[in-house]
Amino acid sequence: MSRRGKLILFVSLLLLIILASTVFAQGESFQEIKVRAEVLSVEDSGESSSIYFETIEIIEVRVIESGPFQGEVYTVENAKTGNLGMDLTVSPGDNVILLVHTEDGIVIDTYIEDHYRMPMIYFLAGIFILLVLVIGRMKGLRSLITLVITIGLTIIVLVPQAIQGRNPVLLSIVISVLAIISTFLIVGGVNKKSLVAILGTSGGIVLSGLLAAFFINFGNLSGMSLQESQMLAYAPGDVIYDFRGLLLASIIIGALGAIMDIGISIASSMHEIKERAPEISRAELWRSGLNIGQDVMGTMVNTLILAYTGASLPILMIFKVYDMPLTTVLNMDLMATEVVRALAGSIGLIMCIPLTAAIATLLYYKKDVAE
Repeated sequence: MSRRGKLILFVSLLLLIILASTVFAQGESFQEIKVRAEVLSVEDSGESSSIYFETIEIIEVRVIESGPFQGEVYTVENAKTGNLGMDLTVSPGDNVILLVHTEDGIVIDTYIEDHYRMPMIYFLAGIFILLVLVIGRMKGLRSLITLVITIGLTIIVLVPQAIQGRNPVLLSIVISVLAIISTFLIVGGVNKKSLVAILGTSGGIVLSGLLAAFFINFGNLSGMSLQESQMLAYAPGDVIYDFRGLLLASIIIGALGAIMDIGISIASSMHEIKERAPEISRAELWRSGLNIGQDVMGTMVNTLILAYTGASLPILMIFKVYDMPLTTVLNMDLMATEVVRALAGSIGLIMCIPLTAAIATLLYYKKDVAE
């Protein structure tokens, strides 16, 4: 290459670098920063001239979070539509999340995003952790460790992989089995009791998933009945989500806790019976396991059904207010989805009882399984 060609190439690269830096700088000039602020005053400016808002409040806030905006006072408009689910209601002394829009380091606008609720969450979580440790002691500590593992598997593995379009059903089954194994091994140790609970609970989860998959297809459920699923459908990106698969995954994860409870209850009780009465026959141990499972089943099924019913309470009230027939309500995609979610999980829980009892009856008489 000639000297002139090299000079042209050098100048072109230099201009390209300058142009890229300029574009990058322009992209970085606008920033949205979230800071914690305290509401100083709230004044009603009267009725709004806009057809979309009923009133507009003038709110004065002071930034209380450490940083470049600490101590700064801003005046923010809070438009209200009359919709209690959308409007933000604040009072003097409330802590809020303030969105600060800056351009080239200069504040151009501010908005109140929401109430600041983290102290409440920290306080409630602190009470929960304290009670688990005080009452459960070392087993309580192990339970907290398994809880962190389960939540971590869900948030760090399941959610990101599902967002990338991976099979949510397979993911949920793998996550559930990993959560089951880690929970029982950490809490109960490596022994027959943990092995029985792992096998029985895993079987119950698989049965629950198979039943849910069949009835989701049999009932032509779309998986799009929830508002969150509809929002996900319009999320940025080119991923095509399997909403039926996501519905099935939510059923499997939702039933996991209750099925684990009944699995370990039967495994532990039958282990204690066998230890206290080594001469007990297989048939008697089997019947004891079923009796224990029947006693536990009533409360566990209620727990699962009521959990889903409680989440659907506002929807049920809406149907009652508009005096819709029960058959019409149950036939709707939204309610049919909740019915399948609750009943499939409950059936998996029920089937976990004889499955765990059978595995316990088999393994508690084997001498070659690690104690």
